[in-house]
Amino acid sequence: MIEYVSEKRQIDLSQQFPELLKVHHIENCQRIKKVAISVFDHWLNESEARDLLKIDKSRPTTGEELARRDLLNALNTLIAKSTECLGYEIIERNGHEYPRFFSFDTTQSLSKYFSQSPHGVSAQFFFKLVLPKLSALYFEGYDFTNHLYYLDENMIEQLKRWTAEANLYVLD
Repeated sequence: MIEYVSEKRQIDLSQQFPELLKVHHIENCQRIKKVAISVFDHWLNESEARDLLKIDKSRPTTGEELARRDLLNALNTLIAKSTECLGYEIIERNGHEYPRFFSFDTTQSLSKYFSQSPHGVSAQFFFKLVLPKLSALYFEGYDFTNHLYYLDENMIEQLKRWTAEANLYVLD
């Protein structure tokens, strides 16, 4: 399913993404910019969120929820076909944390990892990807909204075009 990248590549990726741990732990990072990618064209207010994001675990997933997930999965598929996608895990040793990067041995294993979780599940099941060629991090989020962290505005323009192609919205 996964293969850890070489030790040299681990070092290179750690140097390319020095603030990965801060982003992972949702800490403030001065150098990194963030946008959201959403099925909604604006940030929902409290009333809209209540109406549009009802979670009723006693009933099956609705067609509307599946359609929203499908929109995000279409973008995920486009990203996976177009650029290198790596996962990571946080390793703790001797009181220090560091990322350990991995690749996927098949397109099926990447597709399985890189698909939207059902609405309302715990964030521990969300994907977190490193996109080295774009110098970006792409994390699954709640409420049909994912998060893109990046350093270089020029590199992110392609992701914005893919987002528009997938009929999704970029929210600042």
